[in-house]
Amino acid sequence: MALCGQTSYINRWHGLSASIFVSLIFGSAYAFPLWGELLKDAYSLTQSQLQGIASTANVAGSVAIVAGLVFDRLERHRRLGPCLVLLVGMASNAAGYSLLWAAVSGRFRAQLWQLAALAALGMTGSMWADTAAMATNVRNFPAHRGTVVGLIRACVGLSGSLFACIYAGAFTPDASAFLLFLAIAPVAVGAAALPFINRLPLPATEHSDAIGHGGLPAERRFVFALASLGTLALFLVTATTVNALWPLALATRHLVMAGACALLLPLLALPCGAGGLLSRRPLPPHQPTGSGLGRTGVPGGDIAASSSWASSRASFGSLKDKGDMEEPLLQPPGQQLVAAPPDGDALEGDTLCEALPLEGSLPGAVAAPELAPLQCLCSLDFWLLFTVIAVGTGSGLALLNNLAQVVAATAGSRSTAGATAVLLSIFSVANCSGRMAFGYWPERLLHSRGTPRTLFMPAVSALLAAAFAALAFVRLPALFPLTALAGFAYGGHWALGPATVSELFGLRHFAANYALMLVAPAVGSVGLAAGLAAWVYERAAQAQGETGTCLGPACFRATFLTMAAAGVCAGGAGAVLHRRSVALYQRQAARMQSSGSS
Repeated sequence: MALCGQTSYINRWHGLSASIFVSLIFGSAYAFPLWGELLKDAYSLTQSQLQGIASTANVAGSVAIVAGLVFDRLERHRRLGPCLVLLVGMASNAAGYSLLWAAVSGRFRAQLWQLAALAALGMTGSMWADTAAMATNVRNFPAHRGTVVGLIRACVGLSGSLFACIYAGAFTPDASAFLLFLAIAPVAVGAAALPFINRLPLPATEHSDAIGHGGLPAERRFVFALASLGTLALFLVTATTVNALWPLALATRHLVMAGACALLLPLLALPCGAGGLLSRRPLPPHQPTGSGLGRTGVPGGDIAASSSWASSRASFGSLKDKGDMEEPLLQPPGQQLVAAPPDGDALEGDTLCEALPLEGSLPGAVAAPELAPLQCLCSLDFWLLFTVIAVGTGSGLALLNNLAQVVAATAGSRSTAGATAVLLSIFSVANCSGRMAFGYWPERLLHSRGTPRTLFMPAVSALLAAAFAALAFVRLPALFPLTALAGFAYGGHWALGPATVSELFGLRHFAANYALMLVAPAVGSVGLAAGLAAWVYERAAQAQGETGTCLGPACFRATFLTMAAAGVCAGGAGAVLHRRSVALYQRQAARMQSSGSS
């Protein structure tokens, strides 16, 4: 058997940095308002037809279950699995948006169903790329899964505002060229990120990336990344607002776009001081060291380590066929979990290395349940979570996809392009903020106080219900803060959902279960955006004697009130889910407290 030092993977922080840029550029769903009107004008579509195309694209997210199954099926291939899923996403994105560009630029004439299929193809690419980024990093950072989910989902949420900035700086008013950009840019960024995305065979310790390299611990690195995204978000919303109030010259818009790109550069520094490009498997305890000290850092430390090593070998057979060890929800400070051994066969040509138990391993740690997708479908907890996510994300998508029409209806005027751009940026930044906040703080409270993450589910649902209840009766000035509130609550659903999936249903099938949960936004979008919102809008327009445009509060009032009522119901489902899951979190907290005091 070859030495362990010969087996290496890309450092997980390099993978996270690459995944951040993948998430930013593949968030094309939030760019729909920028090119949707072009499609509507080029093919003389009604509002229902346009929303049908948008919802078909969102429904394409349900195909992401295939991405999750492929990722989990290739679990042993820690490089091939994530890279293959990302490659499929790149190809699908390029095909969908390039053909849409050809359709709107007159290269060929498409039927309505073909337009919907092409939009769905482009969205499918985004979902495959998102699955690769999310599943890889949740597995690489099991002790920080909530923060990682919030960070990656925040990038997806912020992409709408970033795309609006790029559109204003480089493409206005040529939405056709912008569609071609959506086809090319994600492929270029994905190709650059591809070599850095892999799943590590062993879970890293809390400070292992920084020890011996003078680097920052994980917590500070995450704060740095969140602060960088927050700075970019503030810059984008400020620039968009200024441009709407006092239209900027083309050269100034170019500078704004360059400034936004420059603010992304600090995220490339996220891996600095984290131990170099490669993350090598640890040497076995009997391996001699140059200093004469054991792996524990004290003379004779290898003797104690060897004892732990021997005990881990006894259980190797039972773990061999299970993949990586399931991670408990909580860890007491200063203690780490036992590292899982590699799978039975050599991984893509790498040499085998036996697992070394990490220092301070926890005896008898209780792992989260491990449910396969079919088992999730038979679980009440899954359907409660599904209801919360479907209503929360479906309502947010309904507002986002109809934002231009909501502004016109509320203002009573068709000349509202400036206000629409500002509201799109506000929604995007608030969405990003909600994802960061509900990713980071529930994670902190979970580990510091044992607060269940599910406690926040009814809270975000209630917040969203309050926002839509108020939207039903406001005028244009109040639309700005309420859009921010709705975007914040909408982002909170995206941060809480994936992390809760990993905690209630386990990490072993996380990619497939996460992709299965992505069906919820698609269902919510079809029911609330394409179904309810479009139907109410067109009936109100007909009552005014119009065929395509509706002005006045009646255009969306019934829709907003219905979504507020649905939000109350979702809050009730979230409260039931919290009540059912609180015992799991309490058992974990009690076990970890007992282990930490022993």
